[in-house]
Amino acid sequence: RNLLYRNQYGIALSGQSGQLLFINPLTTNIDKTLPIGINPVDLTVHYGEGRLYIASWTENATYVVDLNSQTLLSPLHLGTDVFKINAGKPGQLVTEGEDQWISATLINTTNGASIANAGFREGDGEFDPTGRYYYHCDNNISSAGSSGLQKYDLSSNTFAAVGSVGGHSYYGSRNLIISPDGSRLFWTGAAYTASLS
Repeated sequence: RNLLYRNQYGIALSGQSGQLLFINPLTTNIDKTLPIGINPVDLTVHYGEGRLYIASWTENATYVVDLNSQTLLSPLHLGTDVFKINAGKPGQLVTEGEDQWISATLINTTNGASIANAGFREGDGEFDPTGRYYYHCDNNISSAGSSGLQKYDLSSNTFAAVGSVGGHSYYGSRNLIISPDGSRLFWTGAAYTASLS
């Protein structure tokens, strides 16, 4: 697909919806928009499903878009504290809450059911391309400097800890990026291998 996807915030006090923008990178035109709730804060492209999922924090709706038809499907009702959202293997994604000590939940995307839960510090997360390994980084806590980036194996549908490493910033960061091939992670101004070295 030769498109970029961008969530645009609504104005909650006026009741204005946020928008999902379908941007053509060749022409820089906005080809299409879809209404996606009052507070879209994160999105994830689920390549294994051909879908895009949008977290609309404080709203009990996680929006689902079919990328082939560029239409809204029925939303998932995952609660109001879905602040971060990350696509895993087909049929699964992980959501994370917003503030301080949060819940991370492995979700079945066919029905919205919770498969497994873990307690984390607020931060960000990313799956490797296989959907087996989930990385979480901590934010706004002094221990992020010693063990703030963690790796979990979700192959058994649980958050099984594999390893951790400290960041180059004492209090961590709420921004974790993984390379498309899963070989590198970028957090707190540093690059890590998939094994966190």
